[in-house]
Amino acid sequence: MMTDIYLAIRRKNLLKPHVESEIGKCSICGEEVWIDVRTSEIAKDMQIVCLDCFREKLLGNIPVAEDRCPICGAKLIREEGCMKCPSCGWSACG
Repeated sequence: MMTDIYLAIRRKNLLKPHVESEIGKCSICGEEVWIDVRTSEIAKDMQIVCLDCFREKLLGNIPVAEDRCPICGAKLIREEGCMKCPSCGWSACG
């Protein structure tokens, strides 16, 4: 049976979230992550995973098209000379 995954952003990668958030822990790396308080109740029944671990550990070797986001699969756009995801905010430039 597959566990539902709650994707979260590592606390060290985002100093101040845009919405009211509480702190949780990634179930893979143990890093502190931000959990949106509007969804924190459902997160309790899910496996909390930071975006970095999701990409590196769970997606593994799944091929991703060059014009698609490696995190969410949305079509990338070029902005300021860098490929960026308009959906989740991933950027090839870091």
